[in-house]
Amino acid sequence: MKGYWVVLGAVVLLMMSALPAHAVVIYGDVADSESGLGNFQAILTYAYNSATSALLSIDITNTSDAANGGYLVGFSFNNPGNLISGVTKGSVWEDADFTLQFTNNGINNPPNGKFDVGALVPGGDPKPGIAAGGSAVFQFSLTGTALNTLSDLSFVNALSVPTGGNDGEFFVTRFKGFNNGGSDKVPGTPTNPVPEPASVVLLVPALLGLLGLKRKK
Repeated sequence: MKGYWVVLGAVVLLMMSALPAHAVVIYGDVADSESGLGNFQAILTYAYNSATSALLSIDITNTSDAANGGYLVGFSFNNPGNLISGVTKGSVWEDADFTLQFTNNGINNPPNGKFDVGALVPGGDPKPGIAAGGSAVFQFSLTGTALNTLSDLSFVNALSVPTGGNDGEFFVTRFKGFNNGGSDKVPGTPTNPVPEPASVVLLVPALLGLLGLKRKK
């Protein structure tokens, strides 16, 4: 029986290590897009090292219709509570053609509002962007204050400054170079966050209780 408890502990630890600290899946809100041409899927993962240091990762895929081409050339999000004071590229920045952007309310994406942080392919040529079916990972190294109080939902709840009478958005992508000559801006809509390791820990007492009952029987 002792060996069984050891195995259980090992399994729980493996489950905890396999799950990201804070993550949310984002899908393109095509119904609210500018021209209905582009689409995307992204995974936003947040993990803090301390109150003053954290890492935000965006794993983004261009899911636009390949028959009409189109390149994802930028995306933007916001600074929760203005707690982030500095942003640099992390160790993983898979598309070097994207430049880092960080300026509070300085990234204008009408009609979706003004954003704080993002990545953008500069210039008018969209081809250095992410083609339909392609993907890339971008890590943002963050510094600031009270970053240990933030989670993935903090970024979901941080909305852009509205412009043109529209409501603010938490995430928006930009597309150019469609075969029909069009462009698009597509806001994001979040799904339920990926469970955190803490939620796995909460399962342990229940498992132990069940095992205890089994042992008594």
